[in-house]
Amino acid sequence: MPRRNVFDRPQDPVAQIEVARERKRERAWEQSHRGRTWYIPPALQEQAKETRAEILALAQKHMATASNVASALLDFSLAQVRSGKLQLETRPDPGRRKLPLAWEEASDWAQEIQPPRRRTANVPLLRLTYRIDGNVVNQIQAAARTHGTTDGEVAVRLLRHALDAYTSGRLRLREEAVVMGQKVSSTWR
Repeated sequence: MPRRNVFDRPQDPVAQIEVARERKRERAWEQSHRGRTWYIPPALQEQAKETRAEILALAQKHMATASNVASALLDFSLAQVRSGKLQLETRPDPGRRKLPLAWEEASDWAQEIQPPRRRTANVPLLRLTYRIDGNVVNQIQAAARTHGTTDGEVAVRLLRHALDAYTSGRLRLREEAVVMGQKVSSTWR
């Protein structure tokens, strides 16, 4: 039996417990369910903030994620667009439209190049991010291209339409049970 020094203080029992090794997290789910971010034009930022707050309130009421609520609302609005019950009224930004330039030789007077105009202080961009099915994202992008506007404006308009339908009683959200399955194997892991 090994000899111990009787005057040593005993080791704290908590110090004898092994610390669990920290596992590296797998981000497979996050990678396969990426969030889609829409930049909101400055003219719609207040409306987008209200929309985000209402979606969060609905998510808390239905004990769901904000992405689930936004996905359901966008599905409703896109179905309304497909059936022709909703016409998107967007405001194309004339500053985003560009004309292609061509050149030609000329023998005119010399022309002075004006210095560029100073831009006003940048307003911080507002972003909405939700984890939404790729099919819905593609439909929003197609609608934005059709109307010559940004994805963010189309997304805010669609979400706003669905929220207005919810508050007026034309849309009801219901919870669905999620079925989860487990694999049974004959070996222990």
